[in-house]
Amino acid sequence: MFTTLKSAMILLLFGTVVLLAAGPPQALKDPFLDNFVGDWSVARKMSNGRTIETAVRGEWVLKHQFIQLHYGASEKAPEYEAFVFIGFDDAAKKLCLSTG
Repeated sequence: MFTTLKSAMILLLFGTVVLLAAGPPQALKDPFLDNFVGDWSVARKMSNGRTIETAVRGEWVLKHQFIQLHYGASEKAPEYEAFVFIGFDDAAKKLCLSTG
């Protein structure tokens, strides 16, 4: 049992060293996503015909790996608020989109 625990500790230590040696990911450089950075006004037409304008702020977040779009960003009491993250999943090698 002691040998198994010792082996597990060595593997854990080795895994930690490998992760630290890899360092932080490189900043994502994407000229297309750079276009989303800034303050925007978005008009949405609802199913009842009503149009709602929402302020949106786009910025790089999470160590420059994702663009965050914050709907309702500059409004004191937004009628609608959402966060959208757009980035590249390096492990899956594909673009990913997440909302919250």
